[in-house]
Amino acid sequence: MNASTKLIFDNKEVVYLIEELLKACQLPTNTNVIQYEQFEVILDKLFLLQHKQKRYNPAKNVPESPRLFFPDFSKDVDKFQNWLLTFDAEFDSLDIRYHGDPIGFGLVASKNIQEDEIILKVPRCLIFSTELSEASEIAHIFLENERLFTELPSLKLCLYLLLETFKENSFYQPYVEMLPTKFLMPLHFTKEDFSKLRFTSCFESTMKLFTSVVKQYCQLFKMFSKHRNQTFMKFFTWDMFKWSVCCIMSRQNKIPHTSLQREDIVLIPLWDLCNHKQGRYMTYFSDTEPQSIVCSAMEFCKAGESVYIHYGNRTNAHFFMYQGFVPEFNPNDALEIKLGISPSDPLQKTKAQLLYDCGIAASSKYIINLSDQMPFSANFLLFVRVFCLNKDEMGIVLGDKDKITSSKYLGKLMFGVTPEHEQKVWKFISMRCVLLSKQLEKVLKTEQEKEENNVEIMIRKLQWSELKVYGKVIEFCGKMLDTLNTCPISFSF
Repeated sequence: MNASTKLIFDNKEVVYLIEELLKACQLPTNTNVIQYEQFEVILDKLFLLQHKQKRYNPAKNVPESPRLFFPDFSKDVDKFQNWLLTFDAEFDSLDIRYHGDPIGFGLVASKNIQEDEIILKVPRCLIFSTELSEASEIAHIFLENERLFTELPSLKLCLYLLLETFKENSFYQPYVEMLPTKFLMPLHFTKEDFSKLRFTSCFESTMKLFTSVVKQYCQLFKMFSKHRNQTFMKFFTWDMFKWSVCCIMSRQNKIPHTSLQREDIVLIPLWDLCNHKQGRYMTYFSDTEPQSIVCSAMEFCKAGESVYIHYGNRTNAHFFMYQGFVPEFNPNDALEIKLGISPSDPLQKTKAQLLYDCGIAASSKYIINLSDQMPFSANFLLFVRVFCLNKDEMGIVLGDKDKITSSKYLGKLMFGVTPEHEQKVWKFISMRCVLLSKQLEKVLKTEQEKEENNVEIMIRKLQWSELKVYGKVIEFCGKMLDTLNTCPISFSF
């Protein structure tokens, strides 16, 4: 064990900050919610930790540092393609192209590609998997800390990636050297970046994700202080762990484990260079020998054009948090809105009980979306209708409570309590979205004159996409109020 390996784990200032961060990452057990003031403390301590750990990060003058962090793209691509071909990957109609920041690498058509044509096959032997990590030199760590790695199986892949990154002559070296070194994901955000995110619906979720990953790092740091027997542990800084987590988080998929008893979390070389576009999901796992990932073109592609795949039906907030981009077009976009019965409401207990009997919490988050049919769930509508009940209207509802609880009657679009009550319901939903929109519009107006970097541009795109969802709900409420005014009997209890 050399002196430099000891330093990172025996540096008293680093160890102290790790303990302080662990304390700061503890969320209140009664709410499991993180407040921004607490989050700022985490960011400040993490900034100090990064400063103290700088000398332990990979550097050109350190022999064990992977070339990944000092790339030569032309050589890396040739090496990667030769590796793929050596182990029978198929991609005759594709070329790899570097697009620069923030896109990075992507695939382009080397000839015209027809819709539904198979464009690539990646055999199982090239796939980077959790299954392989469980047979590696660090498998004993997973066994000794079974609870942590059972709860977070992707963490195995994060550590396995670090192991292979620093391993001399790793089988996966050509692939690892193609992985990005920069990300636009929230784990790389500054305090100023987070402040711009404050009025988005995913702000709390983003803080919790960030806090969770910091906590995982601190736990692993303490764990590795007892092992220290792998080269990557010498470089186990927050920056290195963050890089590994972002690689896994943004590229992970699942395929059948070789035992066929469970799914395995994996990275799929070459396939993960495809960028996203709204369309059809055209990738599947072939269990015909040799087992492989097979991907077909979802649309016709001319030679020289970028080849895209559809990552799946996800919200813009999900793309933002886990992939580090916001799509230009996403019909699957949706966002969370928090609603609760106020303790000061004189009917609070009665409303809470009625909601409980319908299987709904008195305080919860609901999804609103871009649907033309109904841009929220039946439970959302049921909650708001109960929320808006006054004493007389509650009497009407309780007079036929079985009707409400057995069929969730109040969650049906065209049925309410009274026309007057329905006015309150649709005006409440509309006004809630108007207020949330105004908060975002104020932030956008404040920032519009400033010069933006890539992170700020992405946050702005997220904010505009949220305004679009709020606008869809406001528009829908307007139509329902028009219907109510035209035909109030439609909403009679």
